[in-house]
Amino acid sequence: MRADIFLAMKYERLVMRLDEVCHEIGAEIGTVRNKMSAGTFPIPTRKEGKYVIADVRDVGSYLDRCREEATRVPVASDGPKAERSRENPSIEQSQSKSANISDEDISRIAEAVAGSVGKRVALVVPGSLDLWDTSDIATYLKRSADTVRRDIVVQPSFPKAVRLPGTAKPQALYIARDVVRWAESFQQPSKARKAAGKPI
Repeated sequence: MRADIFLAMKYERLVMRLDEVCHEIGAEIGTVRNKMSAGTFPIPTRKEGKYVIADVRDVGSYLDRCREEATRVPVASDGPKAERSRENPSIEQSQSKSANISDEDISRIAEAVAGSVGKRVALVVPGSLDLWDTSDIATYLKRSADTVRRDIVVQPSFPKAVRLPGTAKPQALYIARDVVRWAESFQQPSKARKAAGKPI
């Protein structure tokens, strides 16, 4: 089975967070971030809201390439693998059967997985359109959730909450771009701009 099909079935969505990518390829997240900064990370990534994500097809292609490169390493005919094959011919037969899976078989599997997974694909919302709760706002503002609830969202200048119907007490949510604009309104002018603004 191709790795992208396996990953799509495992995560039940077509994108993976960076920590999930690191887990699947067996790499430390710090090492991966360093490679991304240097432009040498082999898997394309993009930022969506507060997450760095990758397409399962790109992660799967990378894992498939790694597997192909590993199989190109020559193995001595009198090595342990050859001995195991002689002792148990069924191993060699099962390997030859798996190697004979056609592109048509793979396409059928991919279509079946896509039909199943596509119904449960996680919606990736652009960060500016996302709805944040107080925990998300706390993460963004580098404050505790209690501080956000007690001191920040109650300020008159803070964006008004969105309360969706459906429960007796709807949860307060906030449009991400409005929260970002509110935070940016407190940006202090630089000393250089202050000096430039002074009369001569």
